[in-house]
Amino acid sequence: MEQEFVLNPINGVGPVSLGASREAVIAALGTPTASFYKTPDSRYPTDAWFGNGFQVFYEGEQPMVAYIELSEGYDFEAVLFGLPVFSTTTPILIREVGRHSKLDETDPELGYSYIFPSLELAFWRPDNDDNEAPYFSTVGIGMSGYFSA
Repeated sequence: MEQEFVLNPINGVGPVSLGASREAVIAALGTPTASFYKTPDSRYPTDAWFGNGFQVFYEGEQPMVAYIELSEGYDFEAVLFGLPVFSTTTPILIREVGRHSKLDETDPELGYSYIFPSLELAFWRPDNDDNEAPYFSTVGIGMSGYFSA
């Protein structure tokens, strides 16, 4: 049975809390399978587990969890509001999340990305066509102010 990680917007994913120290994340998940700088301007490396499918981004004076992103295609399922994110079709997932928060309809990448600022939650898929990309490829949550600032 594959592992489940429950997304709790504004709080964390599974055993990883937003705002936690890098040391606390490593204590919860073990040594990262990879650490890399996502961009040339990254202050801290991004840590990854589960074949890079579970990524943790850090910010702050001391590295603390600012954003957590999970990708489909790895040996785990992301669960949000009781729904399996990577096997629930985009329209159904957006409708369900829309019961909890308003979608940012001004996002210039809407169709590819779906952002719910009050939940600090984002989904992404490589194509904006429901037939070509019926499921999301990634889901991420950020600390308070990540999308709503």
